[in-house]
Amino acid sequence: MVVDYIIVGQGISGTWLSWFLLQTDKSFVVIDHQQLNSASRIAAGIINPVSGKRFVIDETHEEQIQFAVNNYQAFESYFNTAVITATSILQSLDDNATRTAFEKRLNENKTYLSIQEDNGISQIFNSKKTVGIIHPCYKINIPTFTAAIPELLIQKNQLLHEAFDYSLLNVTNGLVVYKNIEAKNIIFADGISGQHNPYLQHLSFANTKGEAIIVNIPDLPDDKIFKEKYMLVPMGGQQFWIGASTTWAFTDDLPSTAFYNQTKTWLEQLLKIPFTITSHIAGIRPTLTNRQPVSMIHPLYSNMAFINGMGAKACSVAPKLAMELIQKIENK
Repeated sequence: MVVDYIIVGQGISGTWLSWFLLQTDKSFVVIDHQQLNSASRIAAGIINPVSGKRFVIDETHEEQIQFAVNNYQAFESYFNTAVITATSILQSLDDNATRTAFEKRLNENKTYLSIQEDNGISQIFNSKKTVGIIHPCYKINIPTFTAAIPELLIQKNQLLHEAFDYSLLNVTNGLVVYKNIEAKNIIFADGISGQHNPYLQHLSFANTKGEAIIVNIPDLPDDKIFKEKYMLVPMGGQQFWIGASTTWAFTDDLPSTAFYNQTKTWLEQLLKIPFTITSHIAGIRPTLTNRQPVSMIHPLYSNMAFINGMGAKACSVAPKLAMELIQKIENK
């Protein structure tokens, strides 16, 4: 097999690489081992223009978000499937520090922020009469998004479901050879597996563990995202994604009893309505030491590139970074 590109990994970043290559005449094959608890597959899929406890609005991130929204909508049209939904985040302002920070940012920039007094929310949540509203935000259906392209690639014989064996890769500045595949370029979008890539040892990983639980809450409206200590993110069918925790010190990628019990207690204190926990998920997020995403051509091999470390903003930053990476490779 002779192709223009080998893409390793089919999470959020790998899916966007495939999407942009599909818009060109470039041939490619994807190698992905379908790790069920990868960061992409357990993510909530939120695009939020406001960052952190200080509710920072970053103009650069605004540009990435608009680019992302346009391309998610184009993706929807191409595959005729629902992927992106506009929504709002209702931020609890019960905590004085949170309210002070929100009001300070609101006074500086009202583009995305507003405050709303009790609109019936206190009938659902304990002591939640005032909320800060972040709008517009977006919810990405991650399972649908990451499944659409693999289904197409299987039909075209462009997807290999297997773990990538770095020892079988031979790279020169003119050609990439992996097993029976010859390619002009290879792009690693392999998430947590990237820390084992011998070609990427110049990167310093400081991975984090994330956990979430899936909860059935029949009486909770599913048109908004609610945020206090954790987020309650609607998934459809009365199901809500609750999370996510961030742990820097961990020994495995398994769901922990501590997070389960802590979150269950939090929900019992938060909600006035019944709920049922249906599942508990966990995974490792590929995070670089400086906590910044990376998308670049290898410093020694001009036909090797990598995109990794997207973190919590993967849904908003990955589209533009993936497109720019392909442009760099094509223009080198």
